[in-house]
Amino acid sequence: MADDKKKPEGGGSSLAWLMPPAHPGFFFLWLFGVFMVMFFIWYITGGVERSANAPVLVQSPVAPIVTDTSAPLLKDWHNVAFNNFSLNVPPGWYVVPPTQPDKLVYRGGVTNGVTTISFEYGLYIKSDIDERDNRYQITKETVGPVSAKLFLPKKFGTKTVMLFDQYPYKESLMVFGMSLDATEQATALTIMRSVRFTQ
Repeated sequence: MADDKKKPEGGGSSLAWLMPPAHPGFFFLWLFGVFMVMFFIWYITGGVERSANAPVLVQSPVAPIVTDTSAPLLKDWHNVAFNNFSLNVPPGWYVVPPTQPDKLVYRGGVTNGVTTISFEYGLYIKSDIDERDNRYQITKETVGPVSAKLFLPKKFGTKTVMLFDQYPYKESLMVFGMSLDATEQATALTIMRSVRFTQ
């Protein structure tokens, strides 16, 4: 009867090598080997590229990322002054005639005839982008001495917004561009970060 309880020599699981060794001295070597196999599989299946291109599913906290107090004019760029603020624009850009349909909001922009960067200045100016919208990276910046909030789309083709919210002490400014490609967005961000208030 005792022989009936013995396992056959060729029996047992073929996955026994996955089990950690009983000897404590070999356990850490086994654990290191498991991690190395996992890393190798992750690497050869494109893990590096997936990590770089992975969408951000949880929005990071708002934090300062830019401090710019000088905003020097880039080569051939020129300064454009409005009633209460100014900004820098590239060669060939000109002012869109401002409108003021009501006394609370002053609207206008700058353009090169193809791309337009618009603005709204006045009381109660707010972005229409929900801060919980995970299609945007939302960060705080310091542009000159003024705090601003940047709504940067994670994919091109949507709205890019920089909001200078000075209420309740002063009027606020929102500068934005619609459906910008990568080159247009880079130009738009340079324009937005050149904003300087005159009062």
